[in-house]
Amino acid sequence: MKRKRHTTDAPWVCYREHETRRNGPRPERYWMLRHSVDGRQVEEGVGWENAGATFEEACDYAKQLRENKRSGKGPRTLKELREDAEIQRHERAEARKAKRLADMQAEITLDVASDRFLKWSRNNKKTFSDDERNLDLHIRPHIVDKGVRLGAMRLAEISPEVVNGLKNALERKKPLRGNRATLSPATVIHVIGLLREVFNYAAATAIDPSVPDVPIFSGTNPAMFTKFTLGTKLPKVRNTAKRVLFPDEIKRYLVAAWTYSKDQHDADVIAWDTGMRLGEIVRLRGEYVRIKGRTIYVMTPEGETDSKSGETRLVQFTDASLPVILRRMAKAAGPWLFPASRRTNATPYRNTDSVTRGFARVAAKVGLNKDINDQRLRATFKTWRATYAVRMLAAGMDLRTLQLQLGHADISTTSSRYLPLVEAYQREAVARAAERAKVLQFTRQGDAP
Repeated sequence: MKRKRHTTDAPWVCYREHETRRNGPRPERYWMLRHSVDGRQVEEGVGWENAGATFEEACDYAKQLRENKRSGKGPRTLKELREDAEIQRHERAEARKAKRLADMQAEITLDVASDRFLKWSRNNKKTFSDDERNLDLHIRPHIVDKGVRLGAMRLAEISPEVVNGLKNALERKKPLRGNRATLSPATVIHVIGLLREVFNYAAATAIDPSVPDVPIFSGTNPAMFTKFTLGTKLPKVRNTAKRVLFPDEIKRYLVAAWTYSKDQHDADVIAWDTGMRLGEIVRLRGEYVRIKGRTIYVMTPEGETDSKSGETRLVQFTDASLPVILRRMAKAAGPWLFPASRRTNATPYRNTDSVTRGFARVAAKVGLNKDINDQRLRATFKTWRATYAVRMLAAGMDLRTLQLQLGHADISTTSSRYLPLVEAYQREAVARAAERAKVLQFTRQGDAP
């Protein structure tokens, strides 16, 4: 049986009573609106009294709908009115959330952004340790003004003038190791480039993944590179290596390296004979070597990021490094030809820094860099690569073959970097041979000695 509908003094507001439930001394009422929409009568429920619905609430709904009907704007039914109210509540909640995130964005410091960047860098960059070291050594501890540390500054406060101040301080800063008076221009550019990368990461990463429109940082990158008045003005870099080692220098060095460290000696020999990068040499595994074909697969171990060239390549080696490779394969306890010397090492293979430092110590012992202050002329482990390239070009190897051997992505890199050194190498090689010839005694056949 249909329950009776009761009218009220308020237009459109009516109610029904429950048969058994009570609200105090009277039956519980179910409040409703009864009105016409497009010429038809509709009834819409407001709710039961015990659930919170009231006569006043029903009157408010009726008043809003009558006003909307009179003006011809807005919802015309209670359902549409409630849906519109829900949308507005959602929009207000989203606006409050966006404001909260924007307030968080305004307070984020370089330290916080750097920590999030390093988490990303650890999983995506093979230079993670370099990023961490440069942030902790050069960027975050830099004092900007009145004792304020750069890392403690909010991202929005860091301006191009602040970054230029960091650059100027880096150009005056003495490195922790080496004989340079100040950091090299390349190091300064690398550090400023890292700061720029942190800001780019912050601009591309949301504070909260659920709100992708609010990044960690919004604005112009203060560490952008430009030659104009705005942005960071970078120093000019002239660090193209000009040094090539000659046979007499190589012999002196390798004799001293053998007594210093067998690992050092063997890495040097492989670099001299193949032109491989140090990072590629220490990652060598026995399975990468083909003895019969005298070839080495240069490839990235599983679980690591790509090598510098990004592609696997085949490198030829000669009988000069064959004994070294055979000896290392025979004595290797595991897959690595250059295993880590300590269990605390971050990787199972040897740390490249130790080999680089070893080269510097042996070079100092034999005087390879005596009285040489210009960094472009000082011998480093990378000099083996230049020595290999120039030797091969001088011997007639074509540029394309050398490019493949060295793993350059562009042949112009091979030509621009090493071709200018070939003529100077050949002239000095002749001069050195002539100098050695002076100490020899030549006699005609039949003459008394």
